[in-house]
Amino acid sequence: VRGVGVQGGASIEVAECKIVNNAQEGIFVSGRGSRLMLRGGEVRRNGRGVVGQTKAFLMISGAEITNNTEGGVLVSDAETLVSLTGSNISHNLRGIGVQLGATAEVQGNRIEGNGAEGVYVSRAGSRALLVRNQIMGNGV
Repeated sequence: VRGVGVQGGASIEVAECKIVNNAQEGIFVSGRGSRLMLRGGEVRRNGRGVVGQTKAFLMISGAEITNNTEGGVLVSDAETLVSLTGSNISHNLRGIGVQLGATAEVQGNRIEGNGAEGVYVSRAGSRALLVRNQIMGNGV
């Protein structure tokens, strides 16, 4: 169902792994204090690539997050934060989704060829900071 699940305040570090062909999420992180550090590797051909919710913290760097049926990276709920740097987010339904009060800091990424938006921010309190990204060819 899921490639990797982190809940209930647990932490995980994932480095240079392939997380592929999972029906739901490649990586799912949920709950206050739950933390993910993803360095390099591939998250592809899952239902959703990387999902964080309910006050989780995600740090993603140098990853290939591609060809996921739904979103590449999705964060939702207040006090949920993703820091995303130096990654390729491409060929997902939606590149990066920030909703329901979550926060995303997105720096130095290539976000391209996603079916809908490259970056989508929705609902009051949701915030995204975009710095030195290449966002192109989405929704075409």
